[in-house]
Amino acid sequence: MDKRLCSLDFIKFIIIFPLIIMHCIGDFLSHIYENHQTIKILLDHVQNGCFIVDIFFIISAFLAYKSYERNPNIPIAQLVKKRILRLLPYYWLSIILVYIFNFKFFDKNFHHFNDLIYQLCFLQSIGINVPGDMYNPYAWFVCVFLVVSVFMYLTFKIFNKEQILLLYFTLFFLCYVPISQNNISFASAHREIYFSLISGGILRCLADFSIGIIIAIFTNQKNQIPPQKQNLLQTTIYSIGEISLMYLLLSKLFYFHEENYTLLFINFIILFILLIQQKGILSTLFNKINIKFPDQYPLYIFQWFSLLFLYNIGFFHLGFVINHFWLAILITIIVCCLVSYSLKIFTDYVMNKFLHLKY
Repeated sequence: MDKRLCSLDFIKFIIIFPLIIMHCIGDFLSHIYENHQTIKILLDHVQNGCFIVDIFFIISAFLAYKSYERNPNIPIAQLVKKRILRLLPYYWLSIILVYIFNFKFFDKNFHHFNDLIYQLCFLQSIGINVPGDMYNPYAWFVCVFLVVSVFMYLTFKIFNKEQILLLYFTLFFLCYVPISQNNISFASAHREIYFSLISGGILRCLADFSIGIIIAIFTNQKNQIPPQKQNLLQTTIYSIGEISLMYLLLSKLFYFHEENYTLLFINFIILFILLIQQKGILSTLFNKINIKFPDQYPLYIFQWFSLLFLYNIGFFHLGFVINHFWLAILITIIVCCLVSYSLKIFTDYVMNKFLHLKY
């Protein structure tokens, strides 16, 4: 498992695009063209874009455990510092840009300095009665991700592998059940506050992290068994599984139609396990090609700023958007990529030039 899993890199790369489409339609076009029937229909069909954050959480936890397993003696302070330095520069810049440019997308009361401080301190959507969506509503996952990552590293240091496995099995059910039983969609789970203390976002992240860590431990134990030569039948079965589940995942992410969220969750977990085994044609092909996909984090974090930019220059209000809808969506994705990666290059340069931090 030390070898880079290019198939997971591909999934992380491709899933950002349905997320951009969902946010573009849901937060902008559906409000501008609220009576447009096509937009209403498409809004229903892109709702599975919310599941993309769960995929991100699961893969991140899996890779974090594998990384820690290779170097278990690394101090927890160093792990947390590395995580913060990875998240903080882009996260802060995304919030400050919106604050400075004062995009009045919601209303005149949109900007409060206290809210800015809350968000800069990674307090968004973690509970304790702090407002959920402020200057960069798409960045809520960063705060939740950081808090749960610190908890995760602590458990790695405190417990042995068997205890970690039991802990995260328990956490998965404790965190997943309250959300599903209360009929709260994962799309809005981060906004819910339980017992005035913990957010639905924390529960959601803990559930996803638990799955990623459990898979990492089980696949590691399986890899301790000497590998056997694979016959054609096994290769065929793994290949059919990989291709069919990858098709189902991408088709449901790009075009949703009243799907059960739990079934989508199971679909991805099985696909994830198959890709990790590297026994089917898809995983083998990805690893042989060995394509290095660009980092998706800037696209997640600067997406709100990019879409607001297009909104404020009037792009979404043009008749072109309705008359050439998918071309307009393609232009939106291209602009998001250009803005996000330009800001990434700028941030990396500043961090390297003045703080001597390389990414």
